[in-house]
Amino acid sequence: MLSILEAAFVRDGAVVADARRLAFRAVRALAGFAGGRSLYVPKGEQLETALRDREIWERHNGTNVSELAKAYHLTEVQIYSILARQRKMIRARLQPGLFGD
Repeated sequence: MLSILEAAFVRDGAVVADARRLAFRAVRALAGFAGGRSLYVPKGEQLETALRDREIWERHNGTNVSELAKAYHLTEVQIYSILARQRKMIRARLQPGLFGD
């Protein structure tokens, strides 16, 4: 995993020494989060969609839905749907249900 991350950082333009340092940091972060447990990592289109949706959420400023729709070649309705799903996921992560659901 370390060498895969390091190579990805180098491909993105990082200096080899920095890429190695970042790769170690990323592996430690993943181990701290999911160490000893199974971790599902989607791939292909499912991963790209999840990353795109998160990026849309992070770029959304409350007034740029039409700009996001154009940038991602989606409709405004699709952008609103993505934002609603992202909001629901973040709320569930930060505010668990009262009855363990």
